[in-house]
Parts: sequence; C-alpha cells; structure tokens
Amino acid sequence: MQEKSRSVRRRIPVCKHSMRSIISDHLIGLIVVMEYFLQQELRFTSGVRCADCNELADGSPTSEHLTGHAVDIKIEGSRTRIAIARVALQAGCNRIGIAKTFIHVGVDEAHAKNVLWLYS
Repeated sequence: MQEKSRSVRRRIPVCKHSMRSIISDHLIGLIVVMEYFLQQELRFTSGVRCADCNELADGSPTSEHLTGHAVDIKIEGSRTRIAIARVALQAGCNRIGIAKTFIHVGVDEAHAKNVLWLYS
C-alpha cells in the first residue's frame, strides 16, 4: 500500500512554485482506493498550484488545489465521467466538481461537505 501511495503522489501534477510534500495524505488514500475500484491508474490534469498558477487556471481564490487537498482527474467521455464519479463517492469523497474534460475531487475539511457542482 505504501508503494502505491508513493506512485500516486509522484503522478499528481505540482506547479513549479509548489512542493509535492503538501499533497494531503487523505487525498492520496482516496485516490489509491479509487484506482483499486477502477483497476487502473487515474490521469490527473491538475494537482497542487500556487496562487499565481491557480489564478492562471481560473481557480477559486480558496481552491483546494492551493493546499494540496484536490486533484482534477482527466475524463474521456460520459462513461468515464460516471465511472470516476461513482468510485469517488464509493471511496468516500464528498466534494466533487464535474467538467467536460475532468472531475475535481477534493477532501479539504475547511470546505463544505456533501457537494457536487458543475463547471461551466
């Protein structure tokens, strides 16, 4: 399990101004469980971002990406979208954002729980 956690941590994108060490252990655990359910590695489009890179990505000023509590997972169509959303819920994620090309999964305890939103 520890090797799997290290593998996930290495695959999460980190902007050049941030440190990989701030990625939440809770988030890593969630992703490990999701990959177990899916029986495949997830591909991430975004991970940890500094404030400047977050602004360039049009992220919220209070984004979970700033604190290492969220990733955006690449999706390729509606079947992938529902599979990832389903396993995120099964794994215990209660902060999910749905977009055309990615799904945001977040675990920050400082943010609202049991929420699902759509990106426009």
